[in-house]
Amino acid sequence: MKCDIVVVVNNVSSVTRLLDFVKMIYGFGVRNLVLTRVYGAAAQQGIGEAFKVALKYSSSLLVLPDVSDAINLLVPDKIIVLKRRGEASTDLMSAVKGAGKIMIIVDGSDQETKAPNSIAAYSTQFNVGGLAMLAIGLDKLMQCLNNS
Repeated sequence: MKCDIVVVVNNVSSVTRLLDFVKMIYGFGVRNLVLTRVYGAAAQQGIGEAFKVALKYSSSLLVLPDVSDAINLLVPDKIIVLKRRGEASTDLMSAVKGAGKIMIIVDGSDQETKAPNSIAAYSTQFNVGGLAMLAIGLDKLMQCLNNS
């Protein structure tokens, strides 16, 4: 499987939580990160720190007002919203089948995020929160990409 992964972290207000997401995402080798609906202390202090981390990893970082702006600007082939496992969601690995640009959206405050024309997917059967769901999902994806 060959694909380009863009991760969108939506709705975060904590500097620490924002930086946890940023460091984890770049640590997995993902080079394209978009932050949307960043507010509070994360908007005032966290974005500057996030740019420092992006520079350290020689990666791109976009800050946009809304998830729909990210979709319209980057035009992904597949849009996947990470959620808890449920009737309306599918396994992440099944959802990403096929080549192309894949946008994975996760809510930074563990709320429900909606995106037009998206696939609801889960990375684990456990209710572990957005940061852990994304980490588990990226681990599975990177193992798959490295083995193909």
